[in-house]
Amino acid sequence: MKKHLLILGLMAGSIQFTYAQSATVTPHTSDFFNHTSEEDAYALKGTVTNYVGGANAKGVWGHSIAFSTLSAGVYGSHVSGGIGVKGEAPYGSGVYGLTSTGIAVSANAIGGGVGLISTAAGNNAARFQITNPDNGYTAVEITTQGNGTGIETTVYGNGAGAFFRNVNPNGNGAGLVVQKTKPYIINYTQNPNADLEVRHPTGYFGMTGVRILNTDTNLNSWTLYTNNDDGALFLYAKGEKRGSFNATTGAYTATSDVRLKKNMSNYASILKNIMKMDVMTYQLLNSDKTEVGLMAQQTMKYFPEVVYDNRNERGEQYYSMDYSRIGVLAIKAVQEQQMIIQKQQKEINTLKEQVKEIDALKSEMEELKKLIKSARR
Repeated sequence: MKKHLLILGLMAGSIQFTYAQSATVTPHTSDFFNHTSEEDAYALKGTVTNYVGGANAKGVWGHSIAFSTLSAGVYGSHVSGGIGVKGEAPYGSGVYGLTSTGIAVSANAIGGGVGLISTAAGNNAARFQITNPDNGYTAVEITTQGNGTGIETTVYGNGAGAFFRNVNPNGNGAGLVVQKTKPYIINYTQNPNADLEVRHPTGYFGMTGVRILNTDTNLNSWTLYTNNDDGALFLYAKGEKRGSFNATTGAYTATSDVRLKKNMSNYASILKNIMKMDVMTYQLLNSDKTEVGLMAQQTMKYFPEVVYDNRNERGEQYYSMDYSRIGVLAIKAVQEQQMIIQKQQKEINTLKEQVKEIDALKSEMEELKKLIKSARR
């Protein structure tokens, strides 16, 4: 049945193509129709049967040289829930679109369906490429007018659902830009109404959530993870938990469990050095606001543990301070000061007792004086 339809279609197409050479009324050169209700029915199918065929062999090749930007090499339309264009290839490209000015592949969903579904068992499921570096065209544009998804990728292997790469040698352009033209202004909801939403399952060790990875030699990374139990935002550095933000108060707390520490010892006396610190007012170079704080260079002389020496990839060096540790030093200073106060209080109490004893002796002396005077009389 299929073969008969294909043969009839090709015959009708060739006849219509011959007619179209001289016709100027109809815009079509060939039409293929299939009115069967069979499951795998098709109107047109092109197959390359030679497994060692040319590298650029195509099952179906649609080529348009019209100068209109709305023209298409291949146009597939399906008015119900099916597929307008479906391409399958065991090694090459299932669907390959090439254009110099127009749109290589256009996938529009005007209802609640999906504009484009691309599945690959091996290499890339879909590749969209602009080879002209001087134009401002878009490699892929996906538009949905209903409640459907613009693009949905599903991965069953070890690959990524989507990979956005910018290889511009001068660094211009973005790897990925996510933008909404209008914000969602109603109350909070778990529906995907944010500018960018990343959904992750429950997991551990900094491999679940949003990871920011530096691709240079050290492969340093930070991962943001929303804890399912209490809603806290965990921060991981290369898989090691460094701290978290409390979901109720927003307070940041650093990891401080004694089971995660080693080489512990009591800190040396600091009160004398604390008294040498200058609390300064200042303004940052790019601000007119007056700030209050300490100077890193001075602090480093007495408390190097709270000062960090930072260097970026350009070789620029600057110091930063962990002001939360200043509070710990202040506690140590208060403890030392309290010990001094307690010592002084003991001395005061001793002096008070001595004063009482002196007062008692004075009273006794006065009594003796009185007795002596009485005896003389």
